Amino acid sequence: MDLREVILNQFGPIEQSQLDNFIKLWSAPITVKRNERLIRYQETENHVYFIEKGTCCITYPDINEDIVVGFGYPNTFLFSPSIINNKPTEQEVIIIKQSNVRSLHKRYFFEFINHHLEVQKKWQRQIELLLVAQIDRQIDLLISSPEERLKRLLIRSPHVFQLIPKKYIASYLRMTPETLSRIQKP
Repeated sequence: MDLREVILNQFGPIEQSQLDNFIKLWSAPITVKRNERLIRYQETENHVYFIEKGTCCITYPDINEDIVVGFGYPNTFLFSPSIINNKPTEQEVIIIKQSNVRSLHKRYFFEFINHHLEVQKKWQRQIELLLVAQIDRQIDLLISSPEERLKRLLIRSPHVFQLIPKKYIASYLRMTPETLSRIQKP
């Protein structure tokens, strides 16, 4: 899939000329190398990102280690809460596999959404789904059983295991990589 297909899939149908104009506003793809920060801790982010190729993890920098709180992978949009609340972000986005990424200033992104009633409805639906996912994630964090946390992730997002290295998945699941390996074995 490319940016056009993902936009149509998530927000469409959109009149062709309006879609073309919106696509033109996105930056050309840039290559971001492994271990580089796409979004930096304590910076106010003003862009929405589209990951064409590669993977990244969303982390909360802690004193002892970065805590993985989410992932980005091909054909997904990625943004910091900064684009909504205009505050410095408490998270970072770290590239874990070299990525091709496009960006769009939040002003153009929200102008596009606010200009199309159908797109507004679908954006609202995306936000609702994100809220439900965050509630599921909070439940995951409260579950004491590593096996149950793994089971829930496998049900919700099995594709993550094909895209993301196990050490990041283990951090996301609040366990060591060794524990993840042990409980994955039948």
